[in-house]
Amino acid sequence: MNPFVNSGLGQLEFELCKLLGKTPREIGELREKDPLGVKFLEECILWRKKKELEALKKAEQKAKASRLRRK
Repeated sequence: MNPFVNSGLGQLEFELCKLLGKTPREIGELREKDPLGVKFLEECILWRKKKELEALKKAEQKAKASRLRRK
């Protein structure tokens, strides 16, 4: 596993590589050629992760409320 995946920037780079099927070096080259396109993809990844986190929190709140009603 990549040790840089633990940092926020490393996770974003990892997600870009996974999404595009490219290596970090290829992502760097793409970033030089089309910085706005890569920035857009990064923003899309961050938006999707934010929505996933919100959904997870909502599910946890529902589960907690359900447990409290049973008691």
